Amino acid sequence: PYGGVPEAILWDNGAEFLSDVVVNEIIDLGCYCSPTAAYSPHQKGKIERFFSTVENEFARRMPFYTGGPRAANGQLYGGKKDDLMSLDELVVEFDTWIHHYNNERLHSAHGMTPRECWDSDPHPIRTIPASRLRHLLLARQTRTVRKDGIRWNGRAFFATELQGLVGEEIEVRYEPHNDAAIWLYRNGEF
Repeated sequence: PYGGVPEAILWDNGAEFLSDVVVNEIIDLGCYCSPTAAYSPHQKGKIERFFSTVENEFARRMPFYTGGPRAANGQLYGGKKDDLMSLDELVVEFDTWIHHYNNERLHSAHGMTPRECWDSDPHPIRTIPASRLRHLLLARQTRTVRKDGIRWNGRAFFATELQGLVGEEIEVRYEPHNDAAIWLYRNGEF
């Protein structure tokens, strides 16, 4: 039941969020986007609070939690190396906790679960058509249509749709480590 395109996205100054690919796609989706000031977690308090809740309510009860109590010699209390969880077990535990968090745990600010809050919100949900998701987050470059098509990465790509467009600039979208195919956009349209 959850999802949709947010109205605004705020993030810290991590390089993965500041990349042209991410910023361009967020703008194309019609979202307001803005990095927060460096070392200012209060500017993105909701997500900081959520991760604090994950740590306090979920991670602290897991075996070998690194912030847990330690013996005088610095060793973590609780369990032996044989008690380590597999990744699959951790995923099941986290999924169970997320279900509890969203559907059973009342939020102290409004006395509802996140699910109840989501269901009571009257705002319409903006979604992304599946056809558009296909090209989400592809890298982009601009190329000029030539007589032999589009030259990209040392190769010529052509299609009948390019006829009559010689001299026009076209946006090429591509997977950075795969030059077998490109996707062309003209005036923002695939």
